[in-house]
Amino acid sequence: MSKAAELAKFIADGTLGSDVTAIKHSGGTNALTIDSSGRTLFPSRPAFSATRDAGNVAVGSVIIFDDVRVNIGNHYDASNGRFTAPVAGTYAFFVYGMSANAPNDVNMALKFQKNGSDIGDSTPLGRGSSDLSLGIHVGGQIIITLAASDYVDVLQNGGTGITMYATGNAHNEFSGFLIG
Repeated sequence: MSKAAELAKFIADGTLGSDVTAIKHSGGTNALTIDSSGRTLFPSRPAFSATRDAGNVAVGSVIIFDDVRVNIGNHYDASNGRFTAPVAGTYAFFVYGMSANAPNDVNMALKFQKNGSDIGDSTPLGRGSSDLSLGIHVGGQIIITLAASDYVDVLQNGGTGITMYATGNAHNEFSGFLIG
C-alpha cells in the first residue's frame, strides 16, 4: 500500500492497514513495534536497573549504584548515581537497600532527590530483634513528572551511616523507567 493510500485509509476509517507492524521516526528508529500476537514493544523507552555491592555510605551521601544491569538509552550514570531524563514525561522510580549492620545498630533511610532537592523518602520498615545478624531492609517508590535534563538520585538519609549489605548485589537496587 502506498503512503498516499495509507493516509487516505487512515483518514477514512482510522486504521493504518494490516501491514503496519512498526511506528518509526523519519530517521529510521522504531518507536513502537506490534508483533503478530498484538504485543506492543517500546524498544527505545528509557529504563534502567542498577545494583550496589557492599560499602560504606555516609549520611547525606548520594548512593552510587554502580553495577548497571539495564540501561536503555544510557540515561543512568553509574559514576554519580543519577538518572537524567532524556525527555519531559512521567517516570516511575524504585529503590531498596539492606544494611549490613545489626538492626539495633542502624537507622537506615533512603530518600529520592530531584536535581539535588528532596522529593520523597522511605523510612525504615522496622527494626528486627537483637538476635538477627543482618540489618534492616528498606524500600520506596515514586512516580514523578520530570522535564528533559532533570535528574533523580537516592540519598542515604538516616542514622550515623550505613554499610550496604551485599551478596552478589541482590539486596540493593535503584531502577526506573519512562511511563509516558
